[in-house]
Amino acid sequence: KTGLVDYAMETMGGQIVTTRCTEPYHYGKAVVSVLGIPLWYPVNSPRTAITPSIAPGECWAFQNFPGFIVIKLSNMVSEGL
Repeated sequence: KTGLVDYAMETMGGQIVTTRCTEPYHYGKAVVSVLGIPLWYPVNSPRTAITPSIAPGECWAFQNFPGFIVIKLSNMVSEGL
C-alpha cells in the first residue's frame, strides 16, 4: 500500500525465471497416495510469491535456508521518481 507500482507482481507482468536450486517444502500428509506410498503433496508454487493474496499461510515454502527466486520484471525500473 505504498502507492508505487509493483513490477514484480504477476498481474503486472512479472514472471518467475528460476528458483535455482531451491527445493519446495513438503508438509502434512499426501493428498494422493497408493498403497500407502505418497504420490502428491499440496505445495504452493513459486508463483505464489508474485501473486496478490491476503489469505493467511498463502506463501511459497521451501526446504533449508536460504531460498532463491529470480523474477523478470514487467518493465525497466529507474532509480529516480
